[in-house]
Amino acid sequence: IRMEEEKKARLDEERKRRLEGPQALIPGLVSNPEESGFTLMMMAVTIFSLWGVDVYTMLTDNPITNDKSFFTVVLICFVLFCVEFIFYTLFKPGYFLSFFFYLDFVSTTSLLPDFLLLWEIQLFGDSG
Repeated sequence: IRMEEEKKARLDEERKRRLEGPQALIPGLVSNPEESGFTLMMMAVTIFSLWGVDVYTMLTDNPITNDKSFFTVVLICFVLFCVEFIFYTLFKPGYFLSFFFYLDFVSTTSLLPDFLLLWEIQLFGDSG
């Protein structure tokens, strides 16, 4: 009986400790989202997003407007940024509606016009 009481007390203490700080929208599924391989991958995607076009134009003579494979990589980066935003929103405690939430939201949505320009997608009718 004493072991059960100790186990219950330990679980209660753990529950209190979890409830003290900010909570994730879906708590307990991912223990620490910043300690995953996903973060390292997103670091590489961020570096590519910042300097990929510049490196591409330095290393090749092919005009970037004709390279659909490069556009596909940019699309994959955009999708990964969206997945990261959703992942952190759901699983990172204190992230939802924080400063970094808004910062990531603005930066992710700011990639949308770049993506649309690269793929020549027109949202508002024919340009002439």
